[in-house]
Amino acid sequence: MQNRLVAMAASDRSAESETLSGLLQCRAAAEPEKLIYTFLNADLKPECQMTLSGLLDQAQKLACGMMSIGLSEKRVGLIYTHGPEFVLAFWASVLAGVTPVPMTKPRGTSWTEMAALLSQHCVRAVLTGQTLAALIKVDQVPVYTLSSLLRFGSQQPQLKQHLSRASDVAFIQFTSGSTSHPKGVAISHSNILANVRQISSAFQCNRADVGLSWLPFHHDMGLIGHVIQPVYAAIHNYFLSPKTFVARPLKWLAAIDKYRVTISGGPSFAYRRCLQQISQSGPLDTGLDLSCWRLAYCGSERVSFRTLQEFLTTLRHCGLQDQALFPCYGLAEATLFVSGVQGLKADMESLNARDDQPVAVGSNSRVIKVVDTVNRRCCDDGQEGEIWVKSASVARGYTSETKSDGRVFDQRLNDASGSFLRTGDRGYVKAGLLYVTGRAKNVLKVRGKPLCAEFIEGQVEQKFTRHGIGRCAAVAVNCDGCETLGLVLESTRTIASLDLHRIVSYVLELTGVAPEGAHVVASGRMPLTTSGKIKRDQCRSLIQSLLDKEVNCA
Repeated sequence: MQNRLVAMAASDRSAESETLSGLLQCRAAAEPEKLIYTFLNADLKPECQMTLSGLLDQAQKLACGMMSIGLSEKRVGLIYTHGPEFVLAFWASVLAGVTPVPMTKPRGTSWTEMAALLSQHCVRAVLTGQTLAALIKVDQVPVYTLSSLLRFGSQQPQLKQHLSRASDVAFIQFTSGSTSHPKGVAISHSNILANVRQISSAFQCNRADVGLSWLPFHHDMGLIGHVIQPVYAAIHNYFLSPKTFVARPLKWLAAIDKYRVTISGGPSFAYRRCLQQISQSGPLDTGLDLSCWRLAYCGSERVSFRTLQEFLTTLRHCGLQDQALFPCYGLAEATLFVSGVQGLKADMESLNARDDQPVAVGSNSRVIKVVDTVNRRCCDDGQEGEIWVKSASVARGYTSETKSDGRVFDQRLNDASGSFLRTGDRGYVKAGLLYVTGRAKNVLKVRGKPLCAEFIEGQVEQKFTRHGIGRCAAVAVNCDGCETLGLVLESTRTIASLDLHRIVSYVLELTGVAPEGAHVVASGRMPLTTSGKIKRDQCRSLIQSLLDKEVNCA
């Protein structure tokens, strides 16, 4: 089977630029013995390795099983813990013409609620591991494991090539759901290939590069940046379990050193977690060598200047170079990556310069515009507005099952041609560089005064980390008919030991507004999205219910 498909791929090199299936077949034909994926255990030892030809061969056998039971052109949920099974299921789906829908069960969600989500997004089958297969019970949605697919595939030894087009949907990707329910984004083959080309160019990828990721596969950074991108750029990628990172963040740095990794990264909180462990466990091993780490990207959430500056200062003696830091900007609706900048460049003249300066995450190009949404024109240099994006990576839209007000995609400007994506993010361009200031929905209006939720959260987390605060959520709540500020605080210590009065006083001094309510939750109980962002709607409901109870009791 492998020889037939290798020959087919070699005869049609143009397939690489058209579809994901063509990309994998082309790469395997060109470099069959190229080591592409290595999965590490908690001791940083290899547990599973795959070459390009091995990946293609296993994925094709599974694709035969999918096609034999009629899954082609249907949506199939991929619900896996971290490991090689997800990677095989994803590439098998691509080869079989199945639309994979990477998913996970959000924290606090029951399997009954998960079944409703599957039904809502027209998922016709689920692929999962042996353990989870016994838990997932969904009416009229069959659940398969890779071993069952192999049994079905043995009945159809020859894979019938599914001819996908560049415009076809390659997979469904969910937004983070930090300010609303997650939306399904329909990512086409042309979208994803345009984006990995853009990433390769921005990261200046070369054959000597080595990648490493601990990010979950349902997260766009984990899937696109470290499953698809390595195949496009022919880069060997190592995987560390997210559970290993959460338990011992410094394992991430140790793996970078051990395997001489050149490209790795994550959201700001990942760098902050490393600093917290260093603070708790004392000075780093002087033998740690990070001189190989040439590109430490940081994105997904607002980039914290203070965190990255402290990370750089703390690890400079381990060989981490100043120019290794690569703050970047992106979102699911634009597949993943929009822009990035080599080096930590902060706007020192910002109004927030005394606290946490905005960080440059891109350049002013034809792809990015900062827009005055009232007049639908581009903002002047330094003027804050909404970030709009135009590129081949922007998806066609949300899935038909996802409710949308139609004001996100295909937007027009009065002073620029083409259609744009409204990102919902605020920012400004200064001296040709893009600075993101936060989500538009996260600008709270309290007594007529605009407050940036992310700014408040970052300051509280920064100041009170050593006092037992893990995360902070700032939300607008209603009290006596007026909108006011509420806080949800995640404690890493005994809740009773927290000095809430000190935290409230600090926020009053910082913003001029005293939080009306501050609710503390135990470590691991902060409402979070599957990608680790704060679920603001749930935090707001939590504070609001407490305030309402106080009013009723009074």
